[in-house]
Amino acid sequence: MGGEGVTKLIVQGNGKVPEVSIVIVSWNVRELLRKCLYSIFQNGEGKKFQVLVVDNFSKDGSSQMVNTEFESVKLIANEHNLGFAAASNQGIRQSCGEYVLLLNPDTEIIGDAIKMLVAFMKEHQDVGVVGCKLIRADGSLQRSRHGHITLLRTLTWACGLHNLIPHGRIIKGIGRLLEPGFRSFIYLADENKVSYPAALNGACMLLRRKALDEVGFLDEDFYMYCEEWDLCYRLQEGGWKVAYIPNAKIIHHGGQSAKQAHRRMSVEIFKSHVFLYKKHHGHNSATLAKAAICSGSFIRLLLYVPTLLFQPRKLKTIFKQSIDVMKWVISNDTKC
Repeated sequence: MGGEGVTKLIVQGNGKVPEVSIVIVSWNVRELLRKCLYSIFQNGEGKKFQVLVVDNFSKDGSSQMVNTEFESVKLIANEHNLGFAAASNQGIRQSCGEYVLLLNPDTEIIGDAIKMLVAFMKEHQDVGVVGCKLIRADGSLQRSRHGHITLLRTLTWACGLHNLIPHGRIIKGIGRLLEPGFRSFIYLADENKVSYPAALNGACMLLRRKALDEVGFLDEDFYMYCEEWDLCYRLQEGGWKVAYIPNAKIIHHGGQSAKQAHRRMSVEIFKSHVFLYKKHHGHNSATLAKAAICSGSFIRLLLYVPTLLFQPRKLKTIFKQSIDVMKWVISNDTKC
């Protein structure tokens, strides 16, 4: 189930409902959060938005920084870490914009990206959510959208090979000749054209409130990861389109919160994968996904050991992560 929908639009003191509410869930990334907020307000556009920061019990002074430096930002300071989905829903429930922008704290808005996303939504009333082009700090592209989740995708991820698949024309050309699961994995649509993918990268998603109220908020059974896949699937099942536009761009540093609990997150990501399978494809698919994850984790060990013999610290980390994932699969977690 998704989080409870139906929100009430709250009128601000000036008698107007803000067009956009920006919800940022943050955990121990104070400096990146500061950059993110400055990027929203630096060109003056930020004053037109309602900005909410949900702090998931950070211990690095993030809440104090927001209170001191950004008086117009509404801060929700949690007394423990609720996870991304639950914290996002907190922000959504206290927001009042016609559109809700879920934005990661390790992002920086480039130019008029938010205005471009809103303009697209106004022109396309059948779109429930739209995403933008994600760029790393060095200017290289990140994967901004996805095809449908497949067992091949899950196996490749578990093997640790997902980042080795390039985005170039050669691999896309080869992909068109291969089976649908692989084509779905690499998502072949041109990065520079408007497209309608199965799911978006959750770092920056502009949601239509009407659509959210119809299908429900983020599913809080996803602690972290895959909640955006689930929401995109539910929107499409509800008759809404998922869109990607390339002219709107943001910088995404990527994975900065997860780095702080990397070993735990290596298990959480696969828990979410399996729960996604179970929710949308049934128990048998979830069982196959677990088998793919366990096999992939074992393959990862075999692949990485020879290449990391002279990097013992990194090898130890990968070994522990792979063992943790396999232990979780064997434990037969009842949630999945």
